[in-house]
Amino acid sequence: MTKKTLLTVGVISASALLASGYSSGGARNPASDPCPSITIPQPVRTSPTRCGVHCGTERWQVKTLSDADADRVDLSPVATTVESLTALPRPRYFPPYGRSGQTETTVFCVEGWLVGFTTEADFDVHVIVAGLEDSSATLIAEIPDARCSGACASGFAALYASAREALENRLATLTADTLRVRIMGVGFFDRPHGQYGAAPNNLELHPVLGIDFP
Repeated sequence: MTKKTLLTVGVISASALLASGYSSGGARNPASDPCPSITIPQPVRTSPTRCGVHCGTERWQVKTLSDADADRVDLSPVATTVESLTALPRPRYFPPYGRSGQTETTVFCVEGWLVGFTTEADFDVHVIVAGLEDSSATLIAEIPDARCSGACASGFAALYASAREALENRLATLTADTLRVRIMGVGFFDRPHGQYGAAPNNLELHPVLGIDFP
């Protein structure tokens, strides 16, 4: 697939930023909404075989919200923190074409520090987010490419494209005051495979439905 992207590989040091005086203490409003200012529409799904190109394989339908269990996902976002998500219990079994437990049927919103990003072999944009209060707590958030099978069939392709564009636009002018990020995505447990920034329980926000920068 021919692809133009600004997102190659980047690592941003949240600890260095905090040490330089950009502190979350006092700046954080506990009553603030960590959800991006994005409305999630009711999806109009199509068959994954009718659109897109092959991009990924392992639990790909779940990763793109095109699986048989996708209608079980509650589209009312739940506000939480990176620190809380990384402490959730990990299920023992993951259906290859379905969802495991309540976490994988919930849309979560978090606010944190953007500390890394890359574009992966399956064309997902891989974002690493650190906790606002504890920057050692990190998790991965993945934004699919709307042109991939599954992603284009999910009914959320426009959200994926908008999230990627918002991230690319911000990274094009990245400075210290743009490091804070709000992300909305579906809970997903990946298998452990040594990814930088992965949570201890390998929980991800996958797919990401929205992203903005407070």
